[in-house]
Amino acid sequence: MSNKVSVLVYSRRVGSPIRKAVLAYFAERASDNGSGVWASKSTIAAEIECGRSTVIRTINDFVKEGLLKPVGTRPCRNGETVEYSMDLEAIEALPSVDDRHTRPAAGPVPERD
Repeated sequence: MSNKVSVLVYSRRVGSPIRKAVLAYFAERASDNGSGVWASKSTIAAEIECGRSTVIRTINDFVKEGLLKPVGTRPCRNGETVEYSMDLEAIEALPSVDDRHTRPAAGPVPERD
């Protein structure tokens, strides 16, 4: 488990709550260099409370975008599961949640009647 990778993921915009949940799930299981991530798609779906096909589609999108890289397989109860490595540089290149250009301007809130 890497606090460093989790903090990085939570500080970036990834496009949707499901995408954030899947990437955060991976980050919470990664080593500090982003490697060693593996879990069955059914386990991920159950733990983040979404459909297995949604998890598979999201992971496939992350692989296409270069955020995740399949690096091998591991045996599991139903055969094998894919082991991934997170590309921390690609994740760091995503827009920050603190990007001032995408946030509304801070200031006083007008009173309402």
